[in-house]
Amino acid sequence: MRLTKNCRYVLDVLIANPPQTQSSSYDAFALMYVIEKDRIESYAVYMGILSTLAEGGYIEWLDGSTSEFMLTEKGKNYKELKYMEIRSAVIHEAIGFALGVGAAIVVKLLVN
Repeated sequence: MRLTKNCRYVLDVLIANPPQTQSSSYDAFALMYVIEKDRIESYAVYMGILSTLAEGGYIEWLDGSTSEFMLTEKGKNYKELKYMEIRSAVIHEAIGFALGVGAAIVVKLLVN
C-alpha cells in the first residue's frame, strides 16, 4: 500500500505525540485537535485517513470501535520500512541486470 501525503502527515503527528495513557492507545477525537486545520480539512477526511491506515496495518482499532486505536510497529517504523523496500528493490534490479549481462556474454562466447 502506498501512503498518501496526508497519511504520512498523520503518521508523523502520531509518532511525535505519543499517547499519555498507560494503555498506549490514541483517542481519535482528541488527536484531531493536534492536526493542523489547513492540512486536514475536516473530521470526516481525518477519519478516512485513519481508516486507510488501519487497512494498511499502520494502526489497529481497539475493541472494534473507531474512537480508540493503537499505532503498530509498521506504523511506528514506516520510514525505515520504506527505505528497506526501496533498497531491496534496487538490489534485486542490480542483480537481475548483472545476470542478464552475464548471460549475454556467455551466449556471445558460445555463438562465436
